[in-house]
Order: sequence, then C-alpha cells, then structure tokens
Amino acid sequence: RLIDAIEARECSVVIADEVSRLTREVEEGGRLMKLVDRIGLRVLTADGVDTAREGWRPVWMLKLMAARMEVESTSKRTTRGMLGQLDRGYQIAQPPFGYRAVLDVAPTGRVLGTTWVIQEEEAAIVRRMFECRHQGMSARLIAVELQKGSVLPPGASRSDGKPYWRPPSVSRLWANPIYRGVFVWNGSGYSKSRARRRRETLQTQAFERPALRIVSDELWASCNRKRAAGRTEPAPRGGGKRLFSGLVRCGDCNSLLSLGNCHPSQSLYCAQCEAANRVGAQNGWIGYSSVAAARSALL
Repeated sequence: RLIDAIEARECSVVIADEVSRLTREVEEGGRLMKLVDRIGLRVLTADGVDTAREGWRPVWMLKLMAARMEVESTSKRTTRGMLGQLDRGYQIAQPPFGYRAVLDVAPTGRVLGTTWVIQEEEAAIVRRMFECRHQGMSARLIAVELQKGSVLPPGASRSDGKPYWRPPSVSRLWANPIYRGVFVWNGSGYSKSRARRRRETLQTQAFERPALRIVSDELWASCNRKRAAGRTEPAPRGGGKRLFSGLVRCGDCNSLLSLGNCHPSQSLYCAQCEAANRVGAQNGWIGYSSVAAARSALL
C-alpha cells in the first residue's frame, strides 16, 4: 500500500525509524532507491538517512545490508532456540489434530516451553481414520465419512468460510509420524518443498515422544507404504507455466483456478470447490469454465 501511494503521488516524503523498518530485502530497498530517483521521493530515517543530501546512497546500502544480515542471524538464532526446546522435551508450532498445547510455567511465572497432550475425543477420530485407511479406504472416502459425521477439520476456528475435510488434509494426517510418537524436525511437506525450491539438502532429526503415541508403528507403517517401483506421483497442475495460471479466481470461494490439460480448449476449474463438492460439503457448484472464455472476457 505504501508503494502504491508513492507511485500514485499521494505522498512525497516517507519517515521511518530506520531503513530496516521499511524493508530488509535488497530488492525492495533497490526499488525504493529507484523511486527516489524517478519521482523525487524523499526518505528520512532517525538513524541518519536523508535522500535530499549528497552521499545518501552508500549509507542506505550499508544499512540495508546490515538489516539483511540481521534477518539471517535472527533465523539462525530462532532455529537454534527451537532445536533446544525440542532437546529439552518441549514442542514447537501448532499442535496437529488430536493434540492440544499446554504451557509449562515456572513458579516465578516464566514460561519454560510448550508441551502437547493427547485430546482423547480427537484421538479416537484419528485412530478411526488410520483403521479406515488400513482397510483400503481412499482419502476422499474418509473425508466423506468425516463430513457426514460433522467432524470439524484442523484449523476450523481459523477458517473464513465453511470448514470441511479435504482429501489432502486426510493424507497429510496419516503421514505425520507424531501419531506413532515421533516428532521429525524438517519433516513437514512445507520444509521439503522449500528445500527442493532452494536446491538444498534437508537435514531431518527425529525426537522421540512416546507419550504422544496414538497408533502403533505397524498400523502407521501400513498406512504409509511407498508406491510400487516405476509408479510416480501425479504432476501438479498449473504452476505458472500457462496463460492465466495464478490469475483467475473462483467466484464462489475466491481460490485460484487450476488449469486442466484438455487441448485444444483448456479448462479452468476450482479445485477447492471440486473437493468440497466431492465430500458433500458444498452444493450448487458452478463447475468448469475454459481458457477460451477467459480470453473472450479480456478481449
């Protein structure tokens, strides 16, 4: 909003405590420098930057690099602190479905850390989900059963719309090793995806949590068998490789529309609404549109 206001000539001076309060990213800092040159923006900071004075650029760049180094240092300190808490037996992040967080407070009132305890009502649902999977039920069918039973999914209280179980949420649940009493550092799908994106080698670390076991090792392993040799996971759709990827949104739920691969007329559809429709959480789904329709709308 600040950049938009500057480019719209709604403000000519930006005042900040220090450069790091504006940005800690080199690219964004360079963009602000270009705005100073292009439209005469003036930036004043309490730590000595005034773009109306000569020689402000070296000072700006030094402070920007220091801010960037502080981001990296903070990240390392945070990582070290989280691993220390795990070593001491505490937990990090939000508890998954089946658990709730409990603060461990010292007599002085200082918070020592957060532990997880099993929430029996949800743990019973977790066991049933594992049993259903062990019997061969798909993630979609399990989501349908949960929807029929009016079971609220994880994060239901934070949902803007009507919460419901999605098949990927079900499959992620039975893949989580915490249900067999093991917490894996860097074991989440998000961490793995980020490591692949950065071409990094991810270092995982397992922490035993026997008090948090909900299912046996055998049941967990039977629900997480590796795919047979030669079979690969289906490739994700879209991903910015085609026109309209990441641009068109659903009129019902405001999610980004996915692109199908049916040539010559590619289809546009809402994966979120489709998933809700498949598990019975939504009725009256509009369905599919097409790339041709989007082109016509633009023209």
